[in-house]
Amino acid sequence: MKILLTLFLLLSSAVFASSVHIQNDSPFKLTAIILSADGKNLGEVTINPQNKMTWHDSYSGTSQYSETPYTVIFRCPEGAEYGIWTEVPPGGIATAQGSSGPRICRIPKKQKDSTPGSSTTY
Repeated sequence: MKILLTLFLLLSSAVFASSVHIQNDSPFKLTAIILSADGKNLGEVTINPQNKMTWHDSYSGTSQYSETPYTVIFRCPEGAEYGIWTEVPPGGIATAQGSSGPRICRIPKKQKDSTPGSSTTY
């Protein structure tokens, strides 16, 4: 019985996976960067405004330390930080509006019309 239990535990740990629910409840298209507890980049996802998704981590079992809790960093399209969540547990949720940080993205200014021949000459 002990051998069977040990075999089950080894097999189940090899396929262990955790997830983080990520919600972009902002008016901006954001990129969510998921970091492990030691700061290793585990993945990035781009989420449109008012959308949510679930990110899955497929843990291979080769790490000598825990990859959780996670940190989720939300970035604006131009690369500026929108907000950050720390201490996100497996199965937890990170929302853009609930993050710590500026929670605003720069809106690019429209450029003036610089088409040749568009200027008026007298």
